[in-house]
Amino acid sequence: MIQINENNNIFEIIITEPREDRDEEHFFNLLARLSDEMSFGLILEVSGEKAFSKESKIQLNKWFKLNKEHLRNQCLGFIRVKADAKNSDKLKSRAFSLAMPCPYRVMETREQASLWFTTGQK
Repeated sequence: MIQINENNNIFEIIITEPREDRDEEHFFNLLARLSDEMSFGLILEVSGEKAFSKESKIQLNKWFKLNKEHLRNQCLGFIRVKADAKNSDKLKSRAFSLAMPCPYRVMETREQASLWFTTGQK
């Protein structure tokens, strides 16, 4: 299931199990919207095992490549909330951080992530 909340152009995306057929569609609709947004932030929390389809992962990579400059100029930050410890090292990897064209952080909770945006991203 995907839940998308927006508060002052900070988009909180929560993806949990069970996954639903329309989750990928909802996620890509948000990305399409972000392509036109000015000055926005992203908070992403994913829990569970099942990932998006291979086709959707390819589409996601293409979106990031096409929108890299927009993200660099308009995205205030991208924060991954780690739902469990097993993915923590991967999320915190230098390669992952370098691939992001905007500030990238990994935090313990969505509350910490929201606070990061509201307190000036320190």
